[in-house]
Amino acid sequence: MGGERGGVSELKSLALHEPHRFDQKNIILIDDIVTTGGTMKICENVLKAHSSPSSILRFALGKTKSNYPGRNRIIQPSYARDTVR
Repeated sequence: MGGERGGVSELKSLALHEPHRFDQKNIILIDDIVTTGGTMKICENVLKAHSSPSSILRFALGKTKSNYPGRNRIIQPSYARDTVR
């Protein structure tokens, strides 16, 4: 997806097929780069709204330095490799 987006448009663009397949499973969400964590949070919300996963782990290869003054990260990934400059 990349770039600036709003949570409402992202939420409408996602579909969870056969949501029962995620019930009682350990889920890993993987993203390449995390800026605010908004994309992962939207995906997590969709999973939780339509299924009952046992756990959700967030993984990112990297995180950006904040280029948005006053804008905090929504979430922290469970693991992020390093800051991308």
